[in-house]
Amino acid sequence: ENPSIAFSNDLSTWSEDGVNNPVVPRKGDHDADPHLVWDPVNKRILLYYCWEDTDGTWYIGVRESRDGVNWSEITDRLLQAPSGYNYASPSVLYDPSDGKFKMWYVKYNRSTYEKVVVYRESSDGFNWGAEQECNVPDPGYNGQSWRVWHLTVHKVGDEFWMIAAMNPAGSEDGDAPIHLFLFRSTDGINWSGYDSPILDTANSLSNDRLYRVAFLIKNGVLYVIYSYMNSDNSWHLALTTVDVSSLVGTNTSDNVVSETIAESQFAITSYPSTISASPGATITINVTVACLLYTSDAADELDGVDLGGRRII
Repeated sequence: ENPSIAFSNDLSTWSEDGVNNPVVPRKGDHDADPHLVWDPVNKRILLYYCWEDTDGTWYIGVRESRDGVNWSEITDRLLQAPSGYNYASPSVLYDPSDGKFKMWYVKYNRSTYEKVVVYRESSDGFNWGAEQECNVPDPGYNGQSWRVWHLTVHKVGDEFWMIAAMNPAGSEDGDAPIHLFLFRSTDGINWSGYDSPILDTANSLSNDRLYRVAFLIKNGVLYVIYSYMNSDNSWHLALTTVDVSSLVGTNTSDNVVSETIAESQFAITSYPSTISASPGATITINVTVACLLYTSDAADELDGVDLGGRRII
């Protein structure tokens, strides 16, 4: 899960455009779950990620870039998980309503497999306040209680929206089945959701499990790029959309994305020794697990960063 960068103009065809991937050199046993956020105050992109040291300790680190291509380390030990716990899937945003950076991540007990969503705030993106455990209800779907495994949060109007990859309570790590559920919150701590997933494997390109997503809303349409695994252990990315007006209906049957537009043009099958592509070309990226986070903030605002109008993932 080495954090790597790719660019696109259409959310379907992606290229590296000169990035030397992976952008986080591995220091321990495992890197995972990159997340990009645009810092409008300092005009830079921040890349948050998780990693496991050789002694089993998990950290959240952060890097910065002015152009999305050249990255420098700020610290690889921004936050440290307590002994016996993993940190997974940090999702960070800058909230202009109060000028704070806000982070959510999954705190995972390696012994009991218990997973909770944790929230923190920061004035600068580096010095974070105390953990606050979020109240995220467990959807009751297909007779089972589902828990958050990976998550992505964005500000939508005055609300926070979370799309969470969830598996049944008591499941280890990323065990199948995994479906995608939507939650909404006004304070970022207390969340409400639906018992039906917005996307399950039956309505996706996967025949095994879904994983972490990236999403944005434009002109009333929700765009979801989701990673998924098939039963042959191959990993892929796909793009799907749904009108927001139907997504947030009071009937939970309205809360289902039933159409996948197309698979994004990545062929994700195995772990590579190198990745190469010409600028503007469709690329093949080989990884063991596809954990992703996309941002359009810098491309949309284009204030002090030159991405050429491209999206970055």
